[in-house]
Amino acid sequence: MIADCIALPARPRVDFDEAVLTVFCERNGTAAEATLADILAKVETLLAMASLQVEQGHHGGLRRSCEDLLPLARSVGMCSLQRATRGVLDCLTSGDAVALSACATRLVAMGRPETFRDWSTVPDNTVA
Repeated sequence: MIADCIALPARPRVDFDEAVLTVFCERNGTAAEATLADILAKVETLLAMASLQVEQGHHGGLRRSCEDLLPLARSVGMCSLQRATRGVLDCLTSGDAVALSACATRLVAMGRPETFRDWSTVPDNTVA
């Protein structure tokens, strides 16, 4: 059974798809910086809410937070946040409590301040 487990990194890496972020900036022009800041503030708020919802076992609220996070992450190319959010949604849908615990822990960790120093871009030729 232990052989089937994988170790999650202590601090998840938050990757941005450079191509998506470039298109976002081109579409938003001079408002790109302010728009990106607004999106990241919303992401921060939703991750904080998700953390509380995980702590309180509020699965309905966690689902709504993830459903709100997913399009925001997609719009600016936050690849790893998209994967983490989809993982939580899949676990909620399947009812797998053990997997939900692991996936929710990974999602919540992405909202911790120390995670932000590990943000990076994914090269254009990488499928995330």
